[in-house]
Amino acid sequence: AGEYLYGQAQFGPAASVANFNGSVVRAVTGANAEGCAAFDNAAAVAGHIALVDRGTCGFAVKARNAEAAGATGMVIANNQAGNDLITPVGDGGAPINIPVVAVSQNSGITLKANLAGLAIAIASWSAVTLMPCP
Repeated sequence: AGEYLYGQAQFGPAASVANFNGSVVRAVTGANAEGCAAFDNAAAVAGHIALVDRGTCGFAVKARNAEAAGATGMVIANNQAGNDLITPVGDGGAPINIPVVAVSQNSGITLKANLAGLAIAIASWSAVTLMPCP
């Protein structure tokens, strides 16, 4: 359990309370979970949010592979140490129709360590008005 900051992809629909919630399945593509090829476990990913690692291919490639596997959304775990967030960018290719977000490596490690029964949802935040100090 917990709350994690995320970076919204610059392609596909924006993740929202309405379209980004459900159980998480880690994508398997050969010897890794980078999502750079068709998912070996596409049947397990279908209808769920796919969790992939940042790696050797573009973010949009990962998203298209997740979408082809039937994922309802995708989370990219950064491969750079720490709590740095990334903003996944597209490649100008075929449209992507699932929401995609990215989390820091530290958050990704926590999510991967708790995959059994893991569910994710985008939180609804209240607007806050900032006032300058007099």
